[in-house]
Order: sequence, then C-alpha cells, then structure tokens
Amino acid sequence: MPTVVFYDIMHEAATRVRGALVGLYDDGVIDQEQSLRASLAVAERVDRVPPEDRGAIIHMTTRLRAYSARLEARGRSRERPVAIDLRW
Repeated sequence: MPTVVFYDIMHEAATRVRGALVGLYDDGVIDQEQSLRASLAVAERVDRVPPEDRGAIIHMTTRLRAYSARLEARGRSRERPVAIDLRW
C-alpha cells in the first residue's frame, strides 16, 4: 500500500479525535478553550509527522486511535468529570 494511504488514515484518525473533543465540549465535559487547545495540539503533532516516514505515520495513527478511544469512552461515561486529561 502506498505511504500516502497511511498518511490519509492518520489524518482521518486526527479528525476523529477532534470530533470527540467537540462532542465533549457539546456535552459540557470540557470548555471551549480546552477543546480548541487540545484540537490545535493534535493538528500540530500530526503536521510534524514527515509525510514520507511510514513508521512515524503508523505510530501517530496508533496514538491517535488510542486517544480517540479514551475520549469517546469518557464521553459515554454516565459520570461527567469536572476536568478531563487532554494530554496524550
């Protein structure tokens, strides 16, 4: 599979993370500033991945998927925390 396909998959994973962050904001779990800061951090990290480095792309995609799963699980939780750990 061409590296560009993996690069697109990484960007799709980043989009899912940003969507989860918007969902947490919409649900009142995090505030708008937290959502924007975290979304910007995701974009900056993804932008630093060299587009020709398949290993780095796969590694970032794995991290993004794990982060997305944690955010989505938190969003499904019945207990709404006052704060959520947005580091990854």
